[in-house]
Amino acid sequence: MSDSPVQPTRPVRVRRIGLAQRLMLLGMLAVLLITGVGGLLMRDQLHAAILRSMSGSLDERADRIVAGLTVDGNGRVSFDNRLVSEEFRFIFSGWYWQLEAEGTVYRSRSLWDSSLDAAMASPVAGSAELMTIRGPRDELLYGLVRNFHVNGHAYRLYVYGPAETSRKDMASIDRILMVMLGGLALAMVAGMYVQVWLGLRPLRRLHDALQRIHAGEADRAGSGYGPDLDPLAAEIDEVLERNARVVTRARGNAADLSHALKKPLALLNAQSRSAEVDGMEVRRQVDTMNRMI
Repeated sequence: MSDSPVQPTRPVRVRRIGLAQRLMLLGMLAVLLITGVGGLLMRDQLHAAILRSMSGSLDERADRIVAGLTVDGNGRVSFDNRLVSEEFRFIFSGWYWQLEAEGTVYRSRSLWDSSLDAAMASPVAGSAELMTIRGPRDELLYGLVRNFHVNGHAYRLYVYGPAETSRKDMASIDRILMVMLGGLALAMVAGMYVQVWLGLRPLRRLHDALQRIHAGEADRAGSGYGPDLDPLAAEIDEVLERNARVVTRARGNAADLSHALKKPLALLNAQSRSAEVDGMEVRRQVDTMNRMI
């Protein structure tokens, strides 16, 4: 059984993108990189500012709690409620404090009969001080811990506040940044498109001029394409002029050759019509035409 002939495979032609598309693609990648990295950095800084504000608020409340704390000779703790913020007095207000004093735990009135397990807290991303924990009503809280000593006794104070406001502010910042950076990216892409379109306009004019030359409507590309493309147009015109001179010279040579070959061809034609052909004469005329060619 004979094998069937193998059909040659055609090479796959890869379509290359044009100069304008390449410039737009590179520009869009740059825009995405700038807006993406810049947006992330700005987001982190704004989030950190909000968390620092929350940390400062908790720290200020912790200072007032410590300032209102007194310890008697037996190590028993009492508080001056006049120095403690009012939000700690309302039950389940979202603001809580808890003091660990040598095995005894003191709580703010806002916790009522509940307690917060500090072991369940986890660090807050973007803050070195804050931790997050679930409150008595399963609400999300931000808190910080402070260790201090009074009269030789070690104490650990936990202060918590509602995280909802801070998280809403951060979510609002994320939405604003997304809209702002998205609009900025679109504006930059639109501006880049106009820039590429205007920047390549002289190149399109030069292309149109070459098409007119190809169609026979013009014989020169001319100038007026700008300082970058005018030298190229001048080189094209020089090549066209040189080709025109070569073609003109070739036409003249062809005309001279045609005129010079007329006499030998006429003699050969006469020899072909005669009854007896003079071989020497035919050979002499052929040699003459070879020399001319």
